[in-house]
Amino acid sequence: MNRVIFFVFVLLHTVLWSHAQGFGGVAGAAPEGMSIKGLVVSTAFSGFINPATLAFNTKPTAGLYYSYGLVSSNLSTKAAAAVLPGLRGVFSLNGSYYGYNQYSEQRYSLAYAKVLGNSLAAGVSLDYCHIGLGGVYGSSGSFTFGLGLKAQIANDLQFGARVFNPISSGFSNLVQAKLPSEMGVGLTYSFSKQLWASLEVTKQSDMDAGIGLGFEYAVFQNFKVRGGYGLNPNAWSFGVGFKAKYFDADLASVYHPIMGFAPRLSVVFWY
Repeated sequence: MNRVIFFVFVLLHTVLWSHAQGFGGVAGAAPEGMSIKGLVVSTAFSGFINPATLAFNTKPTAGLYYSYGLVSSNLSTKAAAAVLPGLRGVFSLNGSYYGYNQYSEQRYSLAYAKVLGNSLAAGVSLDYCHIGLGGVYGSSGSFTFGLGLKAQIANDLQFGARVFNPISSGFSNLVQAKLPSEMGVGLTYSFSKQLWASLEVTKQSDMDAGIGLGFEYAVFQNFKVRGGYGLNPNAWSFGVGFKAKYFDADLASVYHPIMGFAPRLSVVFWY
């Protein structure tokens, strides 16, 4: 009986933790290895997190992401993204799927970013979120949007901010679930060409504020190590990154004291 209670507790904790990164978007293994979402840094998946950070991309880019489930492989997350510069800005298309046929969360985003000056960029995303509960419990979808901003405060200091679902769009009454609103701010500081760190604070409408602090260090030109710690959810993270001529490969793992390790992998290609 105690084992059943413990399993139910872990399962519920896993679902709650997934909302901290599920509908809120996939960041990619590089930021997640630092316990951050990536509110300031640009990745192929930035259309999920802060579309403004896409504005300075100059190459067509595509990314794939996989996160192994904490309790079961059925609770894994899969995502894909494409970034295309053009039309006086940068577009991106993103899709993610969490769960399996009895419980799933999906999000699809079309984002656009534009440079507003030498040190300022803004972005917007149009999003469709879908939750499926399986069986007779039904499913529901909801449209919403997100806004983002990125600014160069000083030579070595950058700022980013985003808000997701500010209109509190939700699912139908047939599904007893909510689509949370979220806002966040972040700073990155470059200590040198090899070392930089980031601090982020995020707040979901249905959770306490979370804090992430992490660093990235370039051991070699094409090899990086990362680490970080997050509060609410409380978890350590670490990761490595390898850069080749036409792709980046990033591997990370988040360690939760109850649920153990959750490995993540993302590969980004550019042309």
